Amino acid sequence: YAAVQKLTITIEGNGSVSRNPAFDSYPKGSVVTLTATPDAGWKFLGWGGAASGTATSRNIVMDADKTVIARFAAIPVFQVTTSVEGSGSVDPAGGSFADGSTVVFQAKPNAGWVFAGWKCALTGNQNPASLQVTASANVVASFAQLPSITRAPADASVDTGGSVVLSAEASGTGPLSYQWNFNGSPIAGANQ
Repeated sequence: YAAVQKLTITIEGNGSVSRNPAFDSYPKGSVVTLTATPDAGWKFLGWGGAASGTATSRNIVMDADKTVIARFAAIPVFQVTTSVEGSGSVDPAGGSFADGSTVVFQAKPNAGWVFAGWKCALTGNQNPASLQVTASANVVASFAQLPSITRAPADASVDTGGSVVLSAEASGTGPLSYQWNFNGSPIAGANQ
């Protein structure tokens, strides 16, 4: 009769190992395929004992009794917080995300506001923007208020050659600038 070799599998962490063919003992010289499958929230780190490497599938030649170790580790989870400067919102509004995951953030300005850019963990003004999570982070969406005239200049009548003082008020995210026009053309020096 052919000698049989015993295969023992030890699991460190949370996961499972399937064998193909699925036996505890094998004829000497048999090849057994082991496949490691991590549980949700875990990742496969690698093999130990009579096997090595980090590929999830591994062939073992049963030329002796063997013990194989499958090592799994919990995937770290990081907190990502969001905040806004100005008036608007961010979707998603932060949360817990697994290490290595990619989160797509969308800045949504309220009426009368525009998206001005990202700060902290994200930069630039691309919207939406992607963040690969590798640590806890803060994402800030900055919004600017659109300029608007809150008090328009009043009509005035003046004699030819006379002068008139016009004033107006505006609101919005600064710095604001202005240029006075006459009949659709800019007035020289009437700007800031």
